Amino acid sequence: ARNVGFYDQLLGLKWVRENIHLFGGDKDKITIFGESAGSWSVSAHILSPLSKGMFKRAIMQSGAQFYNMDKEVVNKTEALSQAKAMAKGLKCNETEDWIQCLRRADPKDILKYENPIATYPTFDTEFLPIRAQTAFNTKKFNTDIDLIAGITRNEGSTFIIVVIHDLVHIINMNISDFHNAVNALDSIGYHNVNVPKVTEHYLKGVNTSNSLALRTALGSLIGDLILGCPTYHFAKRFAQTVKESQRVYFYELLYGSDNHMDSDWPQLLNDEPMNAPKVHGLDPKDLSLLSHSSIGVVRGRTLHVLDTNVDQFVGIPYAEPPVGKLRFAKPEHIIKPFPVNATKPTNSCMQPTTFIPIIPGTGMSEDCLVLNIWTADVKALKPVMFWIHGGGLNIGTIFQTWFNGSVLATKDVVVVSVNYRLGPFGFLYGDREDAPGN
Repeated sequence: ARNVGFYDQLLGLKWVRENIHLFGGDKDKITIFGESAGSWSVSAHILSPLSKGMFKRAIMQSGAQFYNMDKEVVNKTEALSQAKAMAKGLKCNETEDWIQCLRRADPKDILKYENPIATYPTFDTEFLPIRAQTAFNTKKFNTDIDLIAGITRNEGSTFIIVVIHDLVHIINMNISDFHNAVNALDSIGYHNVNVPKVTEHYLKGVNTSNSLALRTALGSLIGDLILGCPTYHFAKRFAQTVKESQRVYFYELLYGSDNHMDSDWPQLLNDEPMNAPKVHGLDPKDLSLLSHSSIGVVRGRTLHVLDTNVDQFVGIPYAEPPVGKLRFAKPEHIIKPFPVNATKPTNSCMQPTTFIPIIPGTGMSEDCLVLNIWTADVKALKPVMFWIHGGGLNIGTIFQTWFNGSVLATKDVVVVSVNYRLGPFGFLYGDREDAPGN
């Protein structure tokens, strides 16, 4: 079911529209935002007819479904071939119902077949019927929203070893290694890279005998290819196509000194962890209680953040557990309401733990379709910010400490973050109704 991960996000959005008023949020003022693959996801919702009317604004932070010169990285034929290859590897006979066979497989065995670099969506499907370029040419996308899009300088350096594994063994890069790396980009799905022109552009003014300079140049190349150029061109085409009344902004964040957060984020300093909100006075007895949500009574916890009381609800289920017949299938609404103890994290979705270990106190399971909510003292309904995490559609979880939305919730918004299925669990393509991809 390629792209059921996007359907998960969409069902999470629908849950928010139905229930967020109970948490102080305005369902008609929803902004979806995400970083990296979360930004890919935001752009997918902008393109998808199924997401129309679900949000008013969008923020794309480094990523868009506009990479690879608007060609699919993986087309439907390739996606189906990959799925059947996985089935064969797991001893599922193609002559039988191989999807049903995969539904019986151990989830840890399925993880072994995950793409180590990233997972890509499939176009020409229900969720993404046309690619971005065609959508912009025909105005068949969600045009009635405002958009902020942006990138960060040098963010491609993070992806060098992830994208080109052979470089992990190279300590001192030389010009030959650089050429080999550029050539290797074709093998990971980025086609028609003009190696001579690309090399000339990114090595202009670079000391090619300096290993660090070569790595920096390669990081710039990969960052532009995967994140920068797609984000810029998506935002540009969006701006050229929508009405003048729609607001569109583009930014690039530059880093300052090694201690650049000192002046920009003073509330996080003074021996506090840089990525952790300044939270005081946690008390297990300090609980909030909300009733009448579509899934039943939800219990949360009150935090004291930057001199503001913020109610935190973590691990709220928004869908039936996607197990058994629902593995690889579109998510389903929760049928029977039940009390929810939303005072502590629950499960992250199935994923490899090579890059990000499982958060202490949480588990990893297919039963992971939950969301978090942070809301300050409610006097009137506030705008809602709906966060979609990154991780190449392979890894990530809303329970990472740096995704804590409590500080943002002190700024007169309600913050929501959503877990969604990853890797083959969220993006395996079966080319059939019960495993539609998207």
